[in-house]
Amino acid sequence: MCFDTLRIALIVVIPFIYDQVCGLEWNRHHKEILSGHGFSTDTLNHQLCLWQYPSMSKMGGLKRHSSRVLQLSQSPDGLTVMSAGADQTLRVWEIFGPPKRDNYRVSELDGLLSLKTSPIR
Repeated sequence: MCFDTLRIALIVVIPFIYDQVCGLEWNRHHKEILSGHGFSTDTLNHQLCLWQYPSMSKMGGLKRHSSRVLQLSQSPDGLTVMSAGADQTLRVWEIFGPPKRDNYRVSELDGLLSLKTSPIR
């Protein structure tokens, strides 16, 4: 379930009924959420799933880890995601498409500001 913590209100129920959710990444260019899953009683076992927001309909899934997904991290530009698995692999995914030009304002400082918040720099 997703809650609005300011209004203490339920926003949406996410269909992860019996799944271990190990990570969530919000796509800032499109209304999408990427989830990484660990142990599960259904088909989401060891998968990355892309969900359309706010309907929370599943857009697709990727199962490349042979064991549970432990962590997700998104690049500063918001286009690439890295997943770490219990199978001792790191995988790089180009899941999120480029920003839509009609609703995305490109600033000259956008790249600089995204580097400022990067934990690597």
